[in-house]
Amino acid sequence: MNDTQLIENLNMSTGDEDFRANGYLIRWTGWKSHAETYHLIGQYVAINPLGGAHAYASYPGGESLYQFGQVFDVAVRADQPIIIAGSPALEAIRARKSARERIVALCKNHPAKAKQGNHD
Repeated sequence: MNDTQLIENLNMSTGDEDFRANGYLIRWTGWKSHAETYHLIGQYVAINPLGGAHAYASYPGGESLYQFGQVFDVAVRADQPIIIAGSPALEAIRARKSARERIVALCKNHPAKAKQGNHD
C-alpha cells in the first residue's frame, strides 16, 4: 500500500465526523500530511454559525478559539505519540478521540456567541 492508501485507511469513519456541541458545528478534517513534517496532522474544527470566534483542537497540537486566517498550533506535545501513514488504526483512533475530547471541552467552556460589532 502507498502512503495515500494508508492515510485513507486511517481516515475511516468512526461515526463522529460531524456533530454539534454548545452551538458549534464540529467537523473532523481527517488526517493530512504536512510538507514540513513526516507525521500526519488532524483537527476537529468547530464553526460558530453566529459569526463569533470559532474553535479547533489539533492532533498533534493544542486547542483554542480562533478567527479565520489564524494559524493552528500543531506542535507535538510530550504526551502525543505521532501518527504516520503506517500507524496502527487503534493509535490513530486514540489520537482522534483525544482531539475530540478537547474540542468538546473547549466548546463547553466557550459557548458559541454572535460576533461583537463596532458600535461607534
